[in-house]
Amino acid sequence: MISLNYARLKRITLKDKPYRGSTNRFPIASRRENKKYFLAEQENGETIFRIIYGYEYEQKVVTFEEAKALEKEGKNVFLHSNTNDYTIWVSKPYEMGVVRSDNTFEFTAKYYNQGARTCLSNMGVGYFFNDSRRGGMVFREGLRTGRQFYPFL
Repeated sequence: MISLNYARLKRITLKDKPYRGSTNRFPIASRRENKKYFLAEQENGETIFRIIYGYEYEQKVVTFEEAKALEKEGKNVFLHSNTNDYTIWVSKPYEMGVVRSDNTFEFTAKYYNQGARTCLSNMGVGYFFNDSRRGGMVFREGLRTGRQFYPFL
């Protein structure tokens, strides 16, 4: 991964300012693309970089009292008529992977949608895509190096 090189990310943390309102959130490419960023964090005494691409959403079940309080705050609360459950949608950053100090990339997401695969492809030398005949997400090296496929998920 050319753009997700540990030395490059470390240089960005030293040279560029983090996004306003944070101390560890830095852009991967252009500052305009504020949904593509990385977080610089400490883990076991070493600096790691968590690669984030937008947000993922999940439903959370809330009680009736919590639902009324959330509605007063202006939040959207949904009532499921068949189960009488109140739910809300909660967003959290979509972490694609972790870059470690030995320049390895650890894939940490449960799934990679088309946008995430395209983002990874644009940052590397090759293509990530889904191929059901090969078991899910695969990586193909660039056109000049032949047609080597590597399965991921």
